[in-house]
This record gives sequence, structure tokens and C-alpha cells, in this order.
Amino acid sequence: MMEKRNPHYFYAISIPRNIQLIIKQKCLAVEADYPFKDWVHECDYHITLAFLGGASLEVLDEMNRVIVNDLKNISSFTLYLEGVQTFGLKERPRILWCDIHKEKQLHEIQSIVNQVCEKYGFSRDRRNFTPHITLAKKWQGENQFTHFPPIMETPLSFEATELGLYEVNTESKPKYKRIATFSLKS
Repeated sequence: MMEKRNPHYFYAISIPRNIQLIIKQKCLAVEADYPFKDWVHECDYHITLAFLGGASLEVLDEMNRVIVNDLKNISSFTLYLEGVQTFGLKERPRILWCDIHKEKQLHEIQSIVNQVCEKYGFSRDRRNFTPHITLAKKWQGENQFTHFPPIMETPLSFEATELGLYEVNTESKPKYKRIATFSLKS
């Protein structure tokens, strides 16, 4: 009998549905030529701010109250998606991702969320924050990955108006379920 795992959680900037659909259309146009094992479901597009791992609902509720308070004076802002990049080996990338123009407010929000996470005992990712939207995972081509797909050749923008707390369920598609929403000031 398979043991039920405790869900993992993360905080992320939510991507508006119309932008999710545009990105997915661009990905569908190149999927056949770029053999990644997993192309991300469009409803799973997001910009991770902090990954928590497992957590009790009581702790999450407390954290959410603090985050709501800490974000009360942060206004919505425009994010610009421009180009694609990879993480991992250049020839066999682990992740294909959409680059996000470095916006001051995005880094401010990520810092606020990380401070709350640390306050409640969650370890912070020590790597530099690289805001991105994961598009595909695990290159499986017979040949090496040699060039980026023409996915985001024309920059795309959207208004970042909210972030969410997401629960991970690797057994379903989409894999991420938003369980709390935090609106930014309009």
C-alpha cells in the first residue's frame, strides 16, 4: 500500500489566465522540435518566490496573516517576459524557462515573503533570486540542446496583481493548486 505524502507548499506570483494561454500557445508551436520530458501545464505557470516544503495548515495560516499585513502597502506592477534560458548543463538542460525582466517590486515582494518564511523556521534558498516561469523540464533529445526555441522572441507583459500560496500534488495535472490568494494594492 502506498503511503500518503504530506503536501508541499510554495509562495508565487500568479500568472493571469490570458498570459498562461499565450505562453502555452507559443510552447505548443515548438514542443515537437524540443524533446523535453515534461512540458509544464499552462495552469502551473507561476513565478516562485519561496518554496516551503511540508508545513502544517496552522503555521501556513499564521504566515498568511503576516504576509497580508506586510504586503498591504505594495502596489501591483508590470512584469515583462523576454526570452528563454536554461538551468543545468548547456547540452542537456534540466529546465527551460521564460526570463522575467528584473523588476524592483518583484524582488521586494520576494524579500518580504522570504523574511516571513525564515521567521517561521523555513530555510531560504541561498542562491540569487532568478525570477522565471518554468516551461519544460528534462531534455531528452538524442542530440544535444543547441539553440533556444523561438518562444518569447516578442516581449510579453502583464500586471502582477496577486500572489498565492500553492499546494503541490505531483500525481495530478495541473500539479499546483492555489489555496490562498494575496492581492496587491491597485
